[in-house]
Amino acid sequence: MPFTKTQHRLSSRDRMSSIHRRNILILKVILAVIVFLFFISLVAATVQIGSVSMEPSLSRGTRSLYHPLSRTDSIKRGDVVLIEPPFYEGESLPVNVVNRVVGFLTFQKLQLSFYPREGWINRYLVKRVVAVPGDTIRMENWILYIKTQDNPYYLTEFECSGKEYDIRVEPLNTTMDSRDPLSGNLPEMTLNGGEYFLLGDNRRLSNDSYYWGVLDEKRIKGKLLFLYWPLKNFGFVR
Repeated sequence: MPFTKTQHRLSSRDRMSSIHRRNILILKVILAVIVFLFFISLVAATVQIGSVSMEPSLSRGTRSLYHPLSRTDSIKRGDVVLIEPPFYEGESLPVNVVNRVVGFLTFQKLQLSFYPREGWINRYLVKRVVAVPGDTIRMENWILYIKTQDNPYYLTEFECSGKEYDIRVEPLNTTMDSRDPLSGNLPEMTLNGGEYFLLGDNRRLSNDSYYWGVLDEKRIKGKLLFLYWPLKNFGFVR
């Protein structure tokens, strides 16, 4: 039976209503994507461990969520953080924001950078905070000893941080004394305001404060929160 004029008019309205609902759904999806990208660019982003310097805690290739920091008030001894080393000149702020999104969506396979791939993979370093402003420190046999502002006695880094983590010291085929650059010893020094001392858990194979000294707080870019790949390491960062 052919459609009447009224039936045809109602059918057109139904089609317009269907198109309207579809457009609303598309707008909701777009809005959700925008909110998601905003979240990962400002609240949480991803980083891939590019070296063996944090073994045995974090192996090379491990991927983690980190919280970008604009202030270091929340940084404590024992925290694992993302830093720019003092010898690295960073990208501009807009490029950094876009890179957080691109890095998350591509599992760190792509970045916007003028540096070659190995350069931008390793432009950030992941290290452990072992001493904070005001601490007096010294190192013996790759273990840091800390005298805090409210304690006149030296304690090990493990006692001061209250966190459970292991360090690794690769053996050498030679004997060293305290004057050798790879002996794992450092003389006493006191950290000034805004200065942090950071080490890798794999002490002899880490590019850290043992070699280039204290790090300015402006170079600390984020705090690692959660490991999501590989799945066997799934969980919070220790």
